[in-house]
Amino acid sequence: MADFDNDDADLFGLSKGKDFGKNRPESSNSNFDVKVKDMMHKDEGRSGSENGTKLIAENLIHAQMAAAGIWLKPGEDPHQVAQDLAAAEADNASLPRLAEEDLVQFMVKLSVEGFPQAVKVRKMQKFHGSILEPPKWLGEPAKPWEAGLAFCAEVGQFFGRDSHVRVHQENCGQIRFQAGDKVTFCIPEEPERGALPEAKLVVLASTDRPFGAVLSCCRIHLPRPGGEAKAPLCLDLHAFTSKVVLSGLSIDVTETELMRFFNKQGATKGLVAHARGCSFASIAFPSLRDVATFLGRSAHAFADDKETRIAMLLNRAPTRPHTADQARLPAIPAPTISPGEDHGCIHVGWAPLALAIGYVVEVRPVSAKVEWSPVDVGGRLGASGAGGYFAPSCSSCKVSGLQVGFAYEASSPRTSQFKGRA
Repeated sequence: MADFDNDDADLFGLSKGKDFGKNRPESSNSNFDVKVKDMMHKDEGRSGSENGTKLIAENLIHAQMAAAGIWLKPGEDPHQVAQDLAAAEADNASLPRLAEEDLVQFMVKLSVEGFPQAVKVRKMQKFHGSILEPPKWLGEPAKPWEAGLAFCAEVGQFFGRDSHVRVHQENCGQIRFQAGDKVTFCIPEEPERGALPEAKLVVLASTDRPFGAVLSCCRIHLPRPGGEAKAPLCLDLHAFTSKVVLSGLSIDVTETELMRFFNKQGATKGLVAHARGCSFASIAFPSLRDVATFLGRSAHAFADDKETRIAMLLNRAPTRPHTADQARLPAIPAPTISPGEDHGCIHVGWAPLALAIGYVVEVRPVSAKVEWSPVDVGGRLGASGAGGYFAPSCSSCKVSGLQVGFAYEASSPRTSQFKGRA
C-alpha cells in the first residue's frame, strides 16, 4: 500500500479517467487566461503613477478568479497565479490524453485538503504477449510460487534484447494463467544486463480455454454496509469465463448488497441461492475481459455510503483442503435415467441449477469398476474433454451408442455444479 506522505515513491496502475488535471481546479478556462494575460500586458506599459488603474486590474483578476472558483491564499500574488495557470494550460495542451485502461506511472502528494493526488503522471508502454510457462505453485513458505515465462516480440524490439519476460504470480492479481493465454502487461524499469525483464500489471486478454473453465480460486474480503457494525464478508470465490461464484454467504446477505460492489466492477446481474448449511451467489459479467480485469487487481476501492471502502482478493493455496460440510460450489440433485425409444439409447434428465454455466454428462454401466464416459452435446459417447458443455438452459439429453442389455447408473458429485454424471 502506498504511503501518501512519501512523495518520492513511484506508483503505477490503470487509468480510470480521461485526463489528469493539475492541483488547481479545472473550472478555469482559456478565455479567463487570455483576459488575465491581456490585462497584465497593458499594466506592464504603464508608469508608477497609474497605480490606481493597476489596482483596478488586480481587482478584476480577483473577481474573475472568484467567478472561476479559484481562491488565492493569503499573500499569494494574483499575477503569478495567472501565469502558472496559463503555463498549466499550455502543458495540458501538449500532453497526450489518457484513455481508460491505459497504464500509468505516477507519484503521490497530499492536496491542501489532505487528499492524495497523482502528480508527475507518465503513460507507460503496454505490451502484448503470450504465456509460455505459467507461474507454478510450490507451497513453500519462503517461496510459494515459481516464476513463469512469457514471450513478447514487442519487448525484444523495445529493449533490443531477448523477447522473453519473467512473470511472477504477485504481479498477476488472482488469475491463474495457462500456457497459450494472451496477456497485456507493462515493464516500469529497464532490466539489468543479462536479466530478463519483469512483467507488471499482467492482465488476461484472451484465452483458448473452453467456455466455463476456471480462471481463479481465491477468497474475497468484502466490507458490508453499516460501517464497523457488521463484520466484513469472507467468501470463497471461483471465477469462470463469464461469472464468479461465491460461497459461504450468511443468511442475511442479499443480491442488492453484493451488487453495490460488483456493479462498480462491471457486473450485470447477481443471484443469491440460500440453502441449508451453505449459501451461494452467482455474479454475471458481460465478457471474459471484464472478469479478467476484476481478477487482475487484488485491491478494489469503491464508494459506499459516502465512504471509501476497500475489498480485497486474497490468496488461497491451490492444495488447501476443505471438509465435506464446507462445499465451495453448490451441488445438483442426482440425474434421472429412463429407457430410450431406440436400442442402445437412454434419456438423462436433471434439475437445472440457476448458478450453473453448463453441464457435463457422463455415463457408465452399473456395478462396473470403470471410468465415467463423457457424452458430447450431440448425445454420443466421446473422448474426455471433447464433448463440450450442455447449455445452462438444458435439462435433458439423449445418449446413444450404448451396449444393449446393460444397465447404466447416474450420480452427481456434491462439490461441483458443472459436472452432472449420468
